[in-house]
Amino acid sequence: MLNNTKASTPSRITHILLSLITVLGIGFFSLALSPPVLAKPATFNMVKAEKSKVIILTASWCHYCTKLRQFLNNNNVKFTEYDIEKSNMGYQLYRSLGGKGIPVVKVGDTVLYGYNADALKEVLNQNGYNLQ
Repeated sequence: MLNNTKASTPSRITHILLSLITVLGIGFFSLALSPPVLAKPATFNMVKAEKSKVIILTASWCHYCTKLRQFLNNNNVKFTEYDIEKSNMGYQLYRSLGGKGIPVVKVGDTVLYGYNADALKEVLNQNGYNLQ
C-alpha cells in the first residue's frame, strides 16, 4: 500500500522551488544556494544604470522593521516585503539567506542583517539609487 504523505512531500518541495525561481528569478535562486554576502560589496559598478530590486524580510511586531519601512518609504525606494511569520515564501527566503534575526534586506547581490540606516544608504547608492 502506498503512503500518500510521502509521495506529496516532493511535490510540495518542487512547488516551492519552482515558485522561488518564477517569482524571484534564477539569479536569486542561485544566490540562495551560496552563503550570504555581507554589507559591503568589493567593487562599485559605475555602469549599473538600472536600480536593483529591494527585498525586505520582516515581522509585524518588529520595531526595527517599522523603522526600515519608514526609511525606504521616506527615500522613495520601492521594495517587496515578506513577513516571515505569515508568508511561507518569506520564511523560505529568510532561511535561504541564513537569517537569524530581522529585518533582513536584500539589495541586488548584497544582504544586510538588521537595520542600519548608514549601511543601507551606502548599499542602495552602490546599486543605482541616489540617496543623500
